[in-house]
Amino acid sequence: MPGIFDKLMNESEEKPAPIEESKEPLVNHEGVQCDGCSVSPIMGIRYKCAVCKDFDYCTKCEESLGHDHPFLKIRKAGGAPSMIITVLNEEEPGQKPDWKQMKETWKQAKQQWKDQAKDQGFNPCKPHNEWTEEDV
Repeated sequence: MPGIFDKLMNESEEKPAPIEESKEPLVNHEGVQCDGCSVSPIMGIRYKCAVCKDFDYCTKCEESLGHDHPFLKIRKAGGAPSMIITVLNEEEPGQKPDWKQMKETWKQAKQQWKDQAKDQGFNPCKPHNEWTEEDV
């Protein structure tokens, strides 16, 4: 009679169903050029570097070329965030980062984002379902 260990071993040997990629047509990321192969525009999934200001790969280059930073996987045209905040420790090994400076930089970036949001006509401090005519 099989025990719980045998049951767990059998379950762990089962392979999960493969994830099917969407059957929808490839997305056209207009105005975005691959920094690996120079294809423009990138068609399909766009891989945007989460650290570099302007660095993108197409699917083929993301699979075959290296890069020092992580990527955002963008499936929809226009789906890239308008702002990415990345904290890098560029200090010498063994030195501690300047957390006060990082905190101040974060505050400044947050205030800049709020100012831009208000300039565009909405109050970023309120959930969108609570906006009034004054906020829009």
